Amino acid sequence: MMGFGFALGDLAAHRRPGGQVLVNHIAYSEDFQAGWWSDYWAKPAFTTGIADPLGGTAAMRFNTASTTASPNGVSGGIIAFGAPPLADFDQVTVSIWARASLGCSAHLGLSDQSLSLIDLKPTWTRFSHTGTYRTSTGLGGVDNRLFQFFEDIAGNPSIEVDIFGAQAVIGGGMGTYVATP
Repeated sequence: MMGFGFALGDLAAHRRPGGQVLVNHIAYSEDFQAGWWSDYWAKPAFTTGIADPLGGTAAMRFNTASTTASPNGVSGGIIAFGAPPLADFDQVTVSIWARASLGCSAHLGLSDQSLSLIDLKPTWTRFSHTGTYRTSTGLGGVDNRLFQFFEDIAGNPSIEVDIFGAQAVIGGGMGTYVATP
């Protein structure tokens, strides 16, 4: 049992061409309400049953007006923390499908030190970010974030943001999406 309430066997795997196994290190890739996910300043209230980009209804929606807990009053989102078998300095690629009712920006990355600014549009897009995973030991007890996604929209307008399919894989490419329980 790892320190985050799931066993390694719970992580979903997919065999890449050539035999390499792709493991999604996110425990609840389609359930952002699960306790495994933490808040980034303010964890959004999610609506479930939203049409997802793979033809199902597993996407989740939040409104940016409900994520106003940061010092600047506009940031809010989700964070997942890493656990073994991830090691300090592993190269990790995180990805997520996202869209917004109006064009806006968000941040996707591993930590505050490893982020990409992404532009959300009304159509589903799979975004990715590759960075270096740092354990809390490697950063002097500061961080061991594996995945974070948050909005930071000035003026805090009411924009619906849909997200689906969070993934974190070791290596420099996002690979095929692998859902986890």
